[in-house]
Amino acid sequence: MRFIRVYTEIQFTFCHPAMSALPLPETAPCLPAPAATAPRPLPPRPAARQDELGPLGRQALVGAAVVAHLAAAWGLMQLDGVRQAVTEAAPLMVQWIAPPADTPAPPPPPPPKPRVTPPTPAPVIAAAPAPAQEAAPAFVAPE
Repeated sequence: MRFIRVYTEIQFTFCHPAMSALPLPETAPCLPAPAATAPRPLPPRPAARQDELGPLGRQALVGAAVVAHLAAAWGLMQLDGVRQAVTEAAPLMVQWIAPPADTPAPPPPPPPKPRVTPPTPAPVIAAAPAPAQEAAPAFVAPE
């Protein structure tokens, strides 16, 4: 289908004088110019679905289907071949291949306590001591 469309587009390009700057060969079969057509409108949208079953009827139908499946499974289990196949497959163990669970990272250590540095003492200016004056004693012990 793609080949036919490409071939017709090429033929139209070569045959239509407005689309091609090449001179037309006299023996080239030309296709008529396509008529301008409007696109077809979309079909009308179907009306909303009207169910004849209400919610209870739908639930009853689902329940009946589940019961029918359970009855079929029970009936199959009555056959010896099916029962043997089920007992052979029963010990089948399936393990998911998954990476081991990540162990939680230990909590970060507490922030270090700030070091308390004692205040630096005022610089001591060393000067020669003042000469000591001999002062009279304030208290004299009796002899």
